[in-house]
Amino acid sequence: MEDMFERDFYVGLVNAEFAKELKTPIDPGALNANQPRTLRAIEANFEANPLNSGSFNHYRPARYFSENAAKLWQQVSDAAKDRFEAAFKHLNALLK
Repeated sequence: MEDMFERDFYVGLVNAEFAKELKTPIDPGALNANQPRTLRAIEANFEANPLNSGSFNHYRPARYFSENAAKLWQQVSDAAKDRFEAAFKHLNALLK
């Protein structure tokens, strides 16, 4: 699901959710651009730059988004919204 969003947006979710554990916020431009999977690029970043405490868990940014969706929704790109819509239409068609 992470790759449904633009990388910059998802990294923003990670930075917001892990703000207390990060030494410095993750710069999306510093992530490996050759790694197409956002989650894998972030995990590689944490291997090189560990959190101050705890470990990365991709459920936490999802929870953060869920809890803050009303204010974050306008920041979600139309392209990302279209990707989610297409995915749910495909899933719904499979259920019929």
